[in-house]
Amino acid sequence: MHAGVSLSAHDRLFEMIGARFTGHPPYQPPAFEPVSGEAGERHPIVQDIAPFESEDEPYRYAFAEGAELAAILEYRLEGASYPAAWVRRVEAGRVVCLMPGHNANSLAHPQVRRLIRASCLWAAGRGEAALPE
Repeated sequence: MHAGVSLSAHDRLFEMIGARFTGHPPYQPPAFEPVSGEAGERHPIVQDIAPFESEDEPYRYAFAEGAELAAILEYRLEGASYPAAWVRRVEAGRVVCLMPGHNANSLAHPQVRRLIRASCLWAAGRGEAALPE
């Protein structure tokens, strides 16, 4: 979740997560929105997530070269969009990385709670994969 990507300073975790934390602007309420695919479909994790704002640290990332991942949530800040959540497969496992969730206030937001629950279910294999096998 939110702080887990900070651990990707270790090469194996960087490889598994697919990105490395590079910094963030000041704590603020970015606007989050689910990402839709070319045909307008959403990943099962964000299928029932409505756009929302939640105070958080808007993390920025450097993505691993060649990492196959799919952004499922983005945030808008100062006229630009940034990845806020992504999914990927690593060997036989499923990895979900979520930026929202810095503190108790952001974790209490209903959409963030729904996002965490749906992410856990998908990672446990209880959701259809939107990524190629």
